[in-house]
Amino acid sequence: MGHINKTKKREDFDSVLLKAVDEGLMILGVSVRITVYHYLKKDHDLRREDIPKNPEALDIGLRTLFGSGASVIERHVLERLCAKLGLIYEEKEDESFIHYIKEARQMTATQSLKPPSQYN
Repeated sequence: MGHINKTKKREDFDSVLLKAVDEGLMILGVSVRITVYHYLKKDHDLRREDIPKNPEALDIGLRTLFGSGASVIERHVLERLCAKLGLIYEEKEDESFIHYIKEARQMTATQSLKPPSQYN
């Protein structure tokens, strides 16, 4: 039964992460968001639904596509993710996008997530 709980929490976190990525990419507009997902699939073999399993590929893809501008998108994704999870996002210069995602996943693994209808 504990395994079912962990699986459910992983699915909940994954869906929240995907929604945060969607919203983070929206700072560029709908058509650019669609184009970014197409680029990630075509050039990095990363489908949208696989992002939670492979956030490193998202990071690489965004950095390849946007260069140093990727950090603005990633920061927006992290802000949205933390807001949805009820966490406080505090940017630290020496921490990576991937580190924050892993830390958020670990923090939420030990607590209950809100029902999907209550996500921001």
